[in-house]
Amino acid sequence: FSAYDATGGLQVPTVASGPVPIPFDTELREGSYFTHATSGDNSNVTVSHTGWYTAYFDVCIDHNDANNNRVVPRCYLELGDGSTNAEVTGSGAYGYSRWDPDGETCMSAIMDVYMEENEELQVSCSEVGDGYEDIFTIADASRFRIEYTG
Repeated sequence: FSAYDATGGLQVPTVASGPVPIPFDTELREGSYFTHATSGDNSNVTVSHTGWYTAYFDVCIDHNDANNNRVVPRCYLELGDGSTNAEVTGSGAYGYSRWDPDGETCMSAIMDVYMEENEELQVSCSEVGDGYEDIFTIADASRFRIEYTG
């Protein structure tokens, strides 16, 4: 599976407001082991086979704060059954940005994840710094790739 977010513009909230799943609206490849929608709920990927998967994500944000405040976004993998998700331990990635005036930063991680048939994997993000919510995903700059490894 391989997809990216062509649209961008998703506001990444503070950790107090809860994380937001990153949408991936443009598929490059789905493959027979994966199910993913490109509209509606396009943030998660469901697998059809139990086993090990290698997941990679890259999420880039733009920080639009005219007051020159710092932000610390954090993204991570979430694994679940569609109704209950939990963070994949060790998958967290942090960024740092200070608007001056180009406040872009990217968070990336690669992780091996054991998944059961019909489990879902998604990338979620929040701002964990001083609580500023003026950060947004950048169009064509967030990617998600998953490979079945056995």
